[in-house]
This record gives sequence, structure tokens and C-alpha cells, in this order.
Amino acid sequence: MSLDLVGALLFILISAVAIGVPAIWYSRAPGGLALLAAHILWFVAVVALAASGALTWRLELGAPVLALSIVIPIVVLIVVATLVPGARRALSSIPLPALIAVHAIRILGFLFLLLLAAGRVSAPFAPSAGWGDIAAGATAVPVAWALASRVPGARWLVVLWNSVGLLDLIAAAGLGMTSAAGSPLQVFFDAPGSAVMATLPWAIIPIFLVPQLIVSHLAVYWRLGRPAGNLAHGLRAKREGLVATH
Repeated sequence: MSLDLVGALLFILISAVAIGVPAIWYSRAPGGLALLAAHILWFVAVVALAASGALTWRLELGAPVLALSIVIPIVVLIVVATLVPGARRALSSIPLPALIAVHAIRILGFLFLLLLAAGRVSAPFAPSAGWGDIAAGATAVPVAWALASRVPGARWLVVLWNSVGLLDLIAAAGLGMTSAAGSPLQVFFDAPGSAVMATLPWAIIPIFLVPQLIVSHLAVYWRLGRPAGNLAHGLRAKREGLVATH
């Protein structure tokens, strides 16, 4: 069985997880079905874009298109989660441990190492992306369990895990762009670079999975900050109420 076929099967599986887990809470929020439909259409558009060759057509254009295909979904997801009430409520209702545990899919970072061994990607991109994702994926469930079990210091553990996991994604995206032939940011010239990430099934990683994972990291920070903010608001309201009664 070829590495591309293995990758395709695994990416279909983890994409289903990336769509299905939020769908559980989409269904409970107003407009949830529309959000789910948009999520599925995004996946279809990603596959169509990669299959069209737009990401590799004349590499000088392919690299910028790939970069925009990563950045634009991140911006759109942040805007939707911030401004669309249904999306914000759905995101708020997802248990924080579940939001963390879904990162277990990143253990499939071993595929980067297989691509490296097969001579289809180069260092430093492949080792960084591979080992970074493996570490984030392998620790996601234990960190989620620690938070759900209220283990002492679990919140600080989540902050550490979340920060390292987010930096890993940013570093991998940056190394991917600086290793891409034709990229104006290219600084690593060893062939074959990261060109394979612009083809199917590998393009699913940067333009479908990575934006979601980055936004989920940002959502973890937001969710961690909410209890403290709510507590401060409650104490302030209580204090104002006591003042008003006197």
C-alpha cells in the first residue's frame, strides 16, 4: 500500500473527527446545521483546490496561494467564532477537555517522518512538524484528563501544553513556507523541500486541519480566561449590590 493511499485514508478519518466532534455541539446551537454544512463544504473545497493543481501551478504562484489558503481560513474561523452568536455558543458549550483531547489526531505526525524517510520532504520542515505533532498529540489526552479530573496545577499544565502546541503549528507552517520552492520567503533550498504538501492527500493538513487546530488553541486560551473574568464580574456585581443596600 502506497504512502499516499495510507495518508488519504488516515486524513479522511481524522477530518471526520475534526468535523464530527464540533458537530455534536453544533446541533445544540441555533444555526448549527448551517455551521456543519459550511464545515463540510470547506473540506470539499480544500480537496477540489488541491486536486485542481492551483497550489502547485507555476510554483511562483502556488506558494503564495498555499499561504493564503492557510491564513484566510484562520481569519474566517476567528471572525465567525467571534461575531456569529451560534458559533460562539457552540464553541462555548464544548467541554474544554474535549477541545484539548481532539488534538490527539496530531499523533499522525509520524507521517511527516515517513515522508522524510521516503525522500519526499526535507529537513528541517519534516522533523519539526513530525516530532512536534507527535508530542502534542501524545500528550493531549493526558492533559485533558488532568483538567477534567481537577488535578492540582492542571490549568497551568494546559497553558504550557497549549502554548507549546500552538508554537509547534506556527513553526511547522513557517518552515513549510520557507522550504517551498518559489516562495518569496524560501531560505531552505534542499530538494525536495515541502512541495508535496501542496498535493493530495497531504494538502488537507495545511489548509484544512492546521487552521482548525490553531483556532482551537486560541479557543483554549479564551476558555481558560473566562472563569476568572466571570468571577471578577460576579464579585464586582456583589460588591455593588452591597453598596446599593447601604
